[in-house]
Amino acid sequence: MDSNAPIAALRGVTKVYGTGDASVHALNGINLDIRAHEFTAIMGPSGSGKSTLLHLLAGLDAVTSGEITVGNVDITRLNDKALTLWRRDQVGFVFQSFNLIPTVDARANIELPLRLAGKRIDPEWFNRVVSALGLEDRLTHKPWELSGGQVQRVAVARALLARPQILVADEPTGNLDSASSAEVLSLLRQAVDTFQQTVVMVTHDRHAAATADRVLIVRDGQIVNDLSHPSAAEIAEVA
Repeated sequence: MDSNAPIAALRGVTKVYGTGDASVHALNGINLDIRAHEFTAIMGPSGSGKSTLLHLLAGLDAVTSGEITVGNVDITRLNDKALTLWRRDQVGFVFQSFNLIPTVDARANIELPLRLAGKRIDPEWFNRVVSALGLEDRLTHKPWELSGGQVQRVAVARALLARPQILVADEPTGNLDSASSAEVLSLLRQAVDTFQQTVVMVTHDRHAAATADRVLIVRDGQIVNDLSHPSAAEIAEVA
């Protein structure tokens, strides 16, 4: 796929929570293309709609109106079962807590989503991901035997193994110190630069956002700025 081609398109996307006087318009007619093989960060104040935007894109929530196409699939037309299968196969998730299973080793944690899906694990791809993330000698270690940075690398390896169309990260550095935050951001950057992944990250941190190729500023349910390779200082001027 062309590096500038959109891998996802949102058209007229609106999300309303609640009804009547209690309704909240989280997103108001969003039109957006997410380009393939690019690192996009989404920023905005609390309640701006940035996390809603990410959750809709990842199929974790349903639009009120509009459509979202990822690849050649209009995910807004999928029923719950089809959406669950699409999300499992096409979206990689990097959570703030990393969500590893403590009772199994790093290899099993990395392989788990594919094994649950009944899919074959490509040993060549597995070895390439593990090697690039420096985990070759940690595969038999349980999460509690790993450093914080190694746990983060296992979580990213797990997200990459299924070769998803999009990797999403919701405030992945929110609970981390500066060194750990820098490592997570480096891993997400590596996912794009080394593995040609498409990464979309929500963050409140302008320094984290400056790692991305593109920064979207969301305010009151609208995208109000679309910045290309901005510095943290440039983001601070508009965020």
